[in-house]
Amino acid sequence: DRIVLIGSALPEREQYYGHIEAQIHALHPGLNLSIRNQGFTADEVRFRPRSLDFGEPDKHLTMARADVIFAFFGFSESFKGEAGLATFEQELHDFIKHTREQNYSGKGAPQLVMFSPIAAENTGSPDLPDGSTTNPNLQRYTQAMAKVCSAEKTPFVDLFSLSQRLYSEKDKNVALTFNGIHFSEYGYKVFAPAFAKAVFGKSVPYSAI
Repeated sequence: DRIVLIGSALPEREQYYGHIEAQIHALHPGLNLSIRNQGFTADEVRFRPRSLDFGEPDKHLTMARADVIFAFFGFSESFKGEAGLATFEQELHDFIKHTREQNYSGKGAPQLVMFSPIAAENTGSPDLPDGSTTNPNLQRYTQAMAKVCSAEKTPFVDLFSLSQRLYSEKDKNVALTFNGIHFSEYGYKVFAPAFAKAVFGKSVPYSAI
């Protein structure tokens, strides 16, 4: 399979560290998987601005011959608050329907897995928000994604709750994000095994990678 990651900053920044990709390969050593990262900061499920003549998302998914798509959305959309929920839900329905009608790999419709945004972290810094304003919106959009994916019978992974658990379990003196909303390299290292377990049911110790 050729797995393609799309969405906003969470997948885009992961390519700098590779911890999620390492987990996927380590869990499936005999499958000859290919992983491509097409994440782009601020992308939304419908609105993905690019430079002139860059090409539409379908073009790049076809170039990558995507068999499996991991789609990370909801973060950028969440800034619209409760007023944007109905539009987001409809756009998500449309995206899932459109994706199922495509044949990027030449072998049929891709498998699609949807991922919610992560929660905002209270880093303890007086210079950064503590997440109390951001998280209610992120939770609303996570719940909206869960509802749409259930209706569309599409696999969905709740990274909002997963990240909140990681924040509560970590050393209180060490943040997982560098600004409350984007993982640091250390954050991705902590996040990747939990991500793998949520998606595949197991993870690989770093000593074995």
